[in-house]
Amino acid sequence: MYITILILALVSYETSQVWMYDALAMITIVIILTLLYKPLHINHAILTFCFIAIMFHMLGLFGFYSSEPLGLRYDHYVHFFGGLAVCMIAYNYLERYHSNKKFKNIHRPAVIILSILVAMGLGGIVEMTEYVGWYVYGEGEGLFMMGAGDYEGPSASPREWINSSLDQIFNTFGAIFAAILMSIKVRYFHKIESFR
Repeated sequence: MYITILILALVSYETSQVWMYDALAMITIVIILTLLYKPLHINHAILTFCFIAIMFHMLGLFGFYSSEPLGLRYDHYVHFFGGLAVCMIAYNYLERYHSNKKFKNIHRPAVIILSILVAMGLGGIVEMTEYVGWYVYGEGEGLFMMGAGDYEGPSASPREWINSSLDQIFNTFGAIFAAILMSIKVRYFHKIESFR
């Protein structure tokens, strides 16, 4: 994972220095995940989804943000997987450290709602970062500027409010999907443990 991000950072420096800021931000995220990996008991599957989310964003370096695979804008996939990864981390943490047998009936719905809200909140922070980056640096590619992934509509005119709303919607879709997956995983493993 580290090597891939470092290679993309070097490629970004050679091709588009604007992407260096994104590469540095992604390296920082990877370092934070590495430091929190054991304390939060993040398993390999969750770490893999985090890596997929980071890679989806970094592949924008090669112009993917201008594409529409399977009829959806590439930016929507990036936000879906970002919301999914963050929600998985939050769900894993809340389920592991805040399980309370006395309140079992409200515990699982609370974990689901809180983990989705955490993913939505971090998605909102990303959108504010994009706005501040656009306001300070103007047009360009990557997380800190407004570029190809941030235009909506057939006329390709910038409509920040539509883009920001759609990004949040896809963050939420990813978070909901992650919460469903994590709930199934937890329920499945609790059943297995009860048979032992």
